[in-house]
Amino acid sequence: MTRTSRVLAWLFMAALTSPLLALNPASVTSPTSPGTETVSVSKPSVRLAESLSALKTLESVSSGTWSVRWDARRGTPARIFGAATQPMGQTPEEAAQNFLAAHGDVFAMSTGGRDLKTVLTQESLGGHHVRMVQHHQGVPVRGGDVSVHLDKDLRVQVVNSSYAPLALGLTSLQGTLSREEALEVARVEAKVTGVLRSDPIARTVIDASSDAPVLSWEVVLPSMEPLGDFEVLVDASTGDVRSIRNLLMHARGRIFNPNPVVTLKDNTIRDQNDADYAGLSGAYVDVDLLGLSTDKKLKGQYVDVTAGASGNDSSDGNFFFNRKQKAFERVMIYFHIDRAQRYIQSIGFNNANNRTQLVDAHGTTQDNSWYSPATKQLTFGDGGVDDAEDSDLIMHEYGHSTHDNQVPGWGSHKEGRA
Repeated sequence: MTRTSRVLAWLFMAALTSPLLALNPASVTSPTSPGTETVSVSKPSVRLAESLSALKTLESVSSGTWSVRWDARRGTPARIFGAATQPMGQTPEEAAQNFLAAHGDVFAMSTGGRDLKTVLTQESLGGHHVRMVQHHQGVPVRGGDVSVHLDKDLRVQVVNSSYAPLALGLTSLQGTLSREEALEVARVEAKVTGVLRSDPIARTVIDASSDAPVLSWEVVLPSMEPLGDFEVLVDASTGDVRSIRNLLMHARGRIFNPNPVVTLKDNTIRDQNDADYAGLSGAYVDVDLLGLSTDKKLKGQYVDVTAGASGNDSSDGNFFFNRKQKAFERVMIYFHIDRAQRYIQSIGFNNANNRTQLVDAHGTTQDNSWYSPATKQLTFGDGGVDDAEDSDLIMHEYGHSTHDNQVPGWGSHKEGRA
């Protein structure tokens, strides 16, 4: 084995066994899983060497040292971070495109990013964020996403990539399965009956999740029975189902709405040391929990109540607890904040605290709760009656979060914090 071959072999094995590396050995941090899916991989060791060479070039025109989280199966970076380029353009999208045109070979982009289409540009307190989706001959590559994160001066600071350097085995982008046939296959696989809640969605994509990319139909069925947004991936040539998942991720849970005193119209109700007693039974309401990103924890698009929780809150995908159990308050918080954010968006305000709100449902034994502008987290107290058993109090604290999101720091006057 030549010296060059030995170096390439070492580099490839290093990426396999330690996905998180920096170009500077002194900057190596503890390895963590890259968490990215496999795509068509040809000679990953060669791509790894090419990426390292391109990273050296990038670092020569950057300030700081780039750290890299490697996708070991692809031999390309899944994330680069820790340094910054010079300003790359006049607009966020132009800056992202210029960066990839100059340094796309870091991610094995032979096209310089020309096969990426911008789907979202957002501004945050820290800078700008440009999300792009890979296409091949006009067909979107499923999972081929690239996100470029820039500071206020349009310097690239972080890039997340699941770009698929396709060694395409596709002989044609014309499948034999019609749209109607794909919809019927999807209906049968998802066991959907009756009328849909809205029109189905079907588009052709390249599924690059296996060694051989496959032209497929990506079908989404908004079903009422069973309830779900079922995404079914169907091979456009054979009709075989490649995957199925429910995007709706809803569950059922038990809450107070707003609290037992109001619901039961009885202001003599007392805490009784957090007891669940018969007199409270009429105050419980069973509700749908929308938008969950996992079937075991209370975490979704708009609220994450997993802080301070140990293990899963559910064993069967539902969240039925009583007030004596710690998980009950987490269900209360999840439902009421998620519902509030969905209502805000339903009346046309799509950028009012449209983020994942972090919450600790039992963060203090004090009879107090708060929103922290420093951590952007809500904390609820267990002193007296657990604060998170009252939806009015939950909304009060979420109001502080929303205000801070719209007017960071609540403005310069004391009245702004009222």
